[in-house]
Amino acid sequence: MIIVQLTGGLGNQLFQYAVGRRLAEFHNTNLKLDVLAFEYDPLRSYSLQHFNILENIATIDDIARFKGTNRLSRAFQHLRYRGQPYYKQPIFHEQGFGFDPNIYKTSEDVYLAGYWQSEKYFKEIEAIIRKEFIIKYEMDEKNKELAQHISNCESVSIHIRRGNMSVTL
Repeated sequence: MIIVQLTGGLGNQLFQYAVGRRLAEFHNTNLKLDVLAFEYDPLRSYSLQHFNILENIATIDDIARFKGTNRLSRAFQHLRYRGQPYYKQPIFHEQGFGFDPNIYKTSEDVYLAGYWQSEKYFKEIEAIIRKEFIIKYEMDEKNKELAQHISNCESVSIHIRRGNMSVTL
């Protein structure tokens, strides 16, 4: 089982899902989504429910298999895997913002923590990702009118990001 931790906004969640989906495909195993971080982040929420993804939310027990249930179990796990390469540990933390090919050296039972902002992680299943990243629901009339208006004229969108606050003009 692959569990991917989802955090941040929609863009981050899309990247995180895509890497988890690719790794689950690579290992021919199930993908589960850890959405617990959103319980503690008042500025963010789980946003992938609007897409045609394989939406399988990880349970507390699923997550505890990797992270432990308390400090003692986490300390024991740390000692158990000490000295092993980071890609052989049950929790695979992203090592930087570039592509890390060692992700394919993980076992089929791994918890992914990171942002994974490189298309190289999921390029091999691009067609699957494109199909799953289609919104499930039809647009309402107001949004259809707006989409039609945007399509019929020269349109520009500017997004200004300022830390965790962002403004779209």
